[in-house]
Amino acid sequence: MDAQLKIVDVTGSTNDDLLEAGKQGAPHGTGLAARAQTAGRGRRGHKWDSTAGNLLLSIVLRPCVNPAKYSGLAAVSGLAVLEALEKQGLANEIDLKWPNDLVARGRKLGGILVEAARDNEGKPFAVCGIGVNVNYTPQEVPDGGLAAIGLSDLNETVPAVDVLLKEVYHAVIEAVDA
Repeated sequence: MDAQLKIVDVTGSTNDDLLEAGKQGAPHGTGLAARAQTAGRGRRGHKWDSTAGNLLLSIVLRPCVNPAKYSGLAAVSGLAVLEALEKQGLANEIDLKWPNDLVARGRKLGGILVEAARDNEGKPFAVCGIGVNVNYTPQEVPDGGLAAIGLSDLNETVPAVDVLLKEVYHAVIEAVDA
């Protein structure tokens, strides 16, 4: 399944890239990660600081469920991210704040952005974007948002971003498939 996960140095937005790929028929599990993004975003158009050193991943999801249930994909994906971090021994202080934030010590560690669309044949799909602060903690706080925290602020040793990336990618696919 790693063959469906591509890593690029820089892009505007992995979600935007995969929304376009999904419209062209990209299959379930197509993943795109970036070392940095120039136009990363969260819910309601909030800017997501997408600096190098963090986990920036989007995945095309075509689950075998009624599209009306796609609203649950953020929670399923968030729990999968927590499980992946737990496997790495990193989730002791991390909680999922409904509907899409990963938080620790009252600060934002990451977020999940799920966007639904239809491909050129009219078939529904979703793109799940995942951002986790790993080695860089943004200083700018969005309007009404929480201050940020990174995994490296919580743990003495943190695996390389690519190790976390593959763990998170597989965990999300497995959770959505289940």
